[in-house]
Amino acid sequence: MKPNKFRVVVLVFVVLVIGGAIWLARHTPEYVATATLTVIPASKADATKPVAQAEQVELPKAAAVAAKGETDAAPAKPADPNAAAQAELKAAFLDMGRLIRAGDYATFKETYGYIAPSQSDLDDIQRAREHQVSVAAARARDPDNPLTRHMQQLDIAGAQSYEALANQTPTFNSAGDEATYQYIAPDYYGTGTYTGTGEPTPMTFIKIDGRWYAKPANYKKPDSQGK
Repeated sequence: MKPNKFRVVVLVFVVLVIGGAIWLARHTPEYVATATLTVIPASKADATKPVAQAEQVELPKAAAVAAKGETDAAPAKPADPNAAAQAELKAAFLDMGRLIRAGDYATFKETYGYIAPSQSDLDDIQRAREHQVSVAAARARDPDNPLTRHMQQLDIAGAQSYEALANQTPTFNSAGDEATYQYIAPDYYGTGTYTGTGEPTPMTFIKIDGRWYAKPANYKKPDSQGK
């Protein structure tokens, strides 16, 4: 190969190498990223215009108050003067349910049914005691008897009707010693169950000498008796 041709070949090779290096440099990720981020302003005003920052997210009110060290506490609610009485009644209703489920009708009437038992009331308690003895004997003798099972189902329904009162908020009188609930009786003459969907009947309980009783109709509390 003649020297002149050799020089031409070498020159072409150098030009190709340099051109290839420039092409590769322009297509590297670093170059592309730099070229993308380099924005030529259209005008002087655009060139001096600050880059817009991301809009700040407004803090929730509670967080803003905490950040400023401020307090926005709600005023304390006054204590419920009947809260203790309602807790006592709730415990009483659950106890009523327990007694009825156990078939202890005599204790149920004696504890919650009569404020000042008369002789007639005492006779009724005695009849209830005799009845529960006979029912217990029948259950033990033939627990699968349809009548026995139906009686047990009625006891469960009766217990549920009193236990449901524990979830109610009663209406108290001004003295706080009488509380009226909306009692719903079981379907004794139909399904024999408690559904809580029957017609409600007002039922008032009265506190005498520290104990709660079902208030009889037309009952008047003597002045000598306290809460």
